Amino acid sequence: LESFSAKTRAWFLTHAATARSAMGDTVALRWMTDSIRAIGARSSIARDQRLHHYTRGLLLAARGRLEEAVVELRQAIWSPTIGFSRVNYELAKLYMRLGRPREAVTVLQQALRGPIDASNYYLTRPELHEQLGWAWLVAGRRDPVDEVLDECLGYRAVHVIMRHVITHAVRAPAERQFTQIAGP
Repeated sequence: LESFSAKTRAWFLTHAATARSAMGDTVALRWMTDSIRAIGARSSIARDQRLHHYTRGLLLAARGRLEEAVVELRQAIWSPTIGFSRVNYELAKLYMRLGRPREAVTVLQQALRGPIDASNYYLTRPELHEQLGWAWLVAGRRDPVDEVLDECLGYRAVHVIMRHVITHAVRAPAERQFTQIAGP
């Protein structure tokens, strides 16, 4: 019973921490990370025992310590395909910010190989496909971009709009381009 309670609390706190991270609240994120670490250690599930690495990675990324954030997020991955897909997504965003798009492609493809339920339910397939399309584009491989975007968008009108957006992003200065792709 204690393990189940720890699993539930660690999982819920992680989602709350993800929201706090999106709001830029690094103060709350810090204490939440410490709590997730202590609570997750009492869970019998490997995912829960590693969740604090995910939230610590978000915290470090918010503070601009990108390389350290990458290390934490890599430690948060307990399965590259059936794990918590938000870890893969956040890790890919960091790789893009660091100018390592091929590594972003790898972690995004792994997340897409997993099922769409359970831990992968907290991120949509179109979000993964869109980020993967950007990563392929920045990596200089234009061939898979159309296929990825077609699967992501599903219909022609949006495809045309996205091709326009991508064309302009490629022509943008490198710094602005990575900000557009990976976020602030």
